[in-house]
Amino acid sequence: MRAGLLLWSSLQIFSCQTKTPPAIHLIPAGYVGPVVILYDDEVGEPLALEGNARVFRIGNDGTLVAKAKIDGRVRDLGAFSWFFVDRNGKRHPIPALRDNATDDIQIFEFESGGSGCPPRICTTPAQVGWDAYLVGKPKDRSELLDRLRVAVNAAVERHFAKKMQGGQAK
Repeated sequence: MRAGLLLWSSLQIFSCQTKTPPAIHLIPAGYVGPVVILYDDEVGEPLALEGNARVFRIGNDGTLVAKAKIDGRVRDLGAFSWFFVDRNGKRHPIPALRDNATDDIQIFEFESGGSGCPPRICTTPAQVGWDAYLVGKPKDRSELLDRLRVAVNAAVERHFAKKMQGGQAK
């Protein structure tokens, strides 16, 4: 019995340390396209908390530059919630990671990574972590995937160009 309780406790501690905390993503109503979140920017947006969930307020252009450091743990997408937010601040749930055959707008194609600063912008090596996903119809996946890669690269370049205007990128 004791061994079982110790094993269960160890698994609970381990699982808490290997998954990210819950997250709420707030997306402008009607937005369709790639969402890119860049992390660890000292002048980025601080993430609010609702309970123990971090709140990500995505901009009208589908990007968020966050002050928070990227969390290297496994993304527990089951603990994530996505909402469209209308002009009155009312939240409307967006389904996520459902059947690819549906014609509904949903969240899909979640990716995480890191990108280096392009040499034409930075004189010293620098890196930024990011999360990205798509808001749209899975039937439009190939077009949206192309837009996702372009959006990640553009957000990274804007990030480092802005940092270089105020000094060296990290």
